[in-house]
Amino acid sequence: MPEEFTTYVVRAGDSLSAIAQKFYGDAKRWKEIWEANKDKLPDPNVITVGQELRIVGHIGAAPGEAKVKKYRGDQEAA
Repeated sequence: MPEEFTTYVVRAGDSLSAIAQKFYGDAKRWKEIWEANKDKLPDPNVITVGQELRIVGHIGAAPGEAKVKKYRGDQEAA
């Protein structure tokens, strides 16, 4: 089965741990986000506003978030 993920757009004040808390409920899972995005995040301490990150294993918006793009494999999901 293709890997499922959501695309999240980085906002001002975000960090990988804050994004992990939003989506996984655990800030310590920031490394999962970094691993899924190493191609565009050589340094996990440097993310930029507007950057799109893959949130693997999560489909849909985090609680309180606007709608985000959802994917299964490389195909956008409904």
